[in-house]
Amino acid sequence: MKWISFFVAAIFVCMFCGCPPPPETIELCQKADACTSPPVGEWACDAVGASATLSYSPSGPVFDFTVVGTVPNVNTLYVLVYYPDPWPGTGLICLGDPTLSGSAGEISISGTPAIGDLPIASDENFADGAKLWLVPASMVDCTGKVMANWDDCPGIVFEKDILNRVNYTYVP
Repeated sequence: MKWISFFVAAIFVCMFCGCPPPPETIELCQKADACTSPPVGEWACDAVGASATLSYSPSGPVFDFTVVGTVPNVNTLYVLVYYPDPWPGTGLICLGDPTLSGSAGEISISGTPAIGDLPIASDENFADGAKLWLVPASMVDCTGKVMANWDDCPGIVFEKDILNRVNYTYVP
């Protein structure tokens, strides 16, 4: 009987005191198809390529995220970005500091940037959710909020499932 009372009390506290929602997870992978500039075509994953897992809180005062996995380029600075379509991604957001990948491509990035809702209203994929990618830092202009180039497309780790993109709601 004590456990039932405890469980009911815990639910009550979470409902009325604002417990954070459980984290959500998105799988990222290396693109199997050839890269073109601007990007077009299929987005199938390379079965033996780089991959990572992005975990994030779907709402809150900051976008709390962690990415752990591998990237195609070793000993390279990578950054997690929100990429709104169309090219060149006007409104792009760098979601953390550039992080150096290891000698085997291993990487771990986390952050809590203060941002608004994702996706943004001008994103062509607004109804489908936000694209979050791990990209070589040399490919993005974080200050100008756009992709600077598409020169190292094979170095990007993209969302694996376009039907399972990120939706984040800013809650003060």
